Amino acid sequence: MHTLALGKWQELPAMADQGETYEGHRRMRRASSVDENQSRIVRAFRQFGCSVQPLHAVGNGVPDLLCAFGGINFLVEVKDGAKTPSKRKLTPDQETWHREWNATVFVAEDTDDVCAIMMAIKMLASHAVKLQPPAGKIGV
Repeated sequence: MHTLALGKWQELPAMADQGETYEGHRRMRRASSVDENQSRIVRAFRQFGCSVQPLHAVGNGVPDLLCAFGGINFLVEVKDGAKTPSKRKLTPDQETWHREWNATVFVAEDTDDVCAIMMAIKMLASHAVKLQPPAGKIGV
């Protein structure tokens, strides 16, 4: 594999394929694959009235879904509950991203998890203050 570093092409060792650093440069990891149950989980969130934007193509540990309900935005990492526990673990990139993000990231393995997440989000939404821009303004 080749990458541009400091204005010239250089060969990176195989470890760069794992998103690790080499001589201080971090290689962008490919986008993650879609878990088989992601479409069911997206459908379940939408049945609750959520807006859902898939983010799995971003990769680099970014959670799979950006969701919104009742004025609350939240992130969801989808894991396939049918897989063995070792296959459901967060990747090192996901662990880092979740740890460094300044908010909660939910993990959903099945529609039961969606129900539990939505109970928490509905509780938050019921106490949230919705800010509306002044009439005639497009944005804030």
